[in-house]
Amino acid sequence: MCQNDALVKSNHRILVIGSSGFLGRVITKTLTSEYFVVFTHNQNPFFSESIQFTFPHDDLSSLVEEFKVDTCIFTA
Repeated sequence: MCQNDALVKSNHRILVIGSSGFLGRVITKTLTSEYFVVFTHNQNPFFSESIQFTFPHDDLSSLVEEFKVDTCIFTA
């Protein structure tokens, strides 16, 4: 990996909807080592920093705007 790739990765922001499920946990654990990751849960957070988010009732656009998300991964 060249330095430019590392810079892009560190600035890339990813939102994971459903980080407390099996797939969401694996994806979140994998991505947090290289990216800025915002992750959500519905009822039972697996990660202490997780944000409670109830899809489709809560406003996804507000999370995207607040954290300036580049990519959204939906695992709920």
